[in-house]
Amino acid sequence: MVQVHPWQPGYLVTYALQVTEVDPITKNVLSAVCCMCKYHGRELALGAVRKRKQTQKFKFWSAPWRTDLMLQHNKEQHLLKWAEYEALS
Repeated sequence: MVQVHPWQPGYLVTYALQVTEVDPITKNVLSAVCCMCKYHGRELALGAVRKRKQTQKFKFWSAPWRTDLMLQHNKEQHLLKWAEYEALS
């Protein structure tokens, strides 16, 4: 079963996110961007053979907030930087 959570401010630090859009009336977070994508780009997997060019776009998240997918993205797209970030935490 997939766990879907409401937005929590701790996601900013835990998953290296930055809020990009907030509902002006309810003040709920509508979208967030991956700071690893924004500041460091995506890493190429060592030894991986690609059929298509790797995207240069940033990863944006919106509700439902799937923390499992956030973690998966960081581990797959930012392997070295994510390990460094976790070591600092």
